[in-house]
Amino acid sequence: MDEMRKDTLIGFGIMIVIIAVGLFITEEKISFDKDIIVVPVSVHLVQDGTVQFSTSRTNEDIHRIFEEVNRIWGQAQIEFVVEDIGTIEVDNLEFSSAIFAQNISVITQRSDFDRGMINGYFARYISANGVAFSPQGVFIVADLTTVNDYRTTAHELGHLLGLHHIDGKENLMFRGSNGEVLSQWEVDVARNNAQ
Repeated sequence: MDEMRKDTLIGFGIMIVIIAVGLFITEEKISFDKDIIVVPVSVHLVQDGTVQFSTSRTNEDIHRIFEEVNRIWGQAQIEFVVEDIGTIEVDNLEFSSAIFAQNISVITQRSDFDRGMINGYFARYISANGVAFSPQGVFIVADLTTVNDYRTTAHELGHLLGLHHIDGKENLMFRGSNGEVLSQWEVDVARNNAQ
């Protein structure tokens, strides 16, 4: 009798744990979905009349990239919404000074710069996978990247949300890898800054 009672109690305990976990997961999912933070992005496809900066990316490429970016940033319940995609003509020397001399005002003072949202620029070659200018809300991603282009974009957006490089190849903010993981601390910082 004691053996049967013990088995019944263990079975009952396991069932309670399963129900509790199920309720917790359901409750988490319901409340988590309500907490999505939407961040608008304006995308600029750079053309400078040379092969240095003129991107070969298309609107379809941008949509593919941001689909993957949002998959990665789904860990933080942050969604980047591309509000518009436009091709812009830039002067080669001016765009060079924006990237290499960090003279970012060359970009932010243009009439096609969208204030109040993140501005993303896609250019053929920038001597890095990507670069972010946090105070101005600007990132630039190269066509020619050593890691996945969407991961580079997600990484640069991380910088704009206040994240810095960290160790661990599996991490999104590790330099030069295809890592996609965000820590809870990074999620908290990014969500705070995204709002």
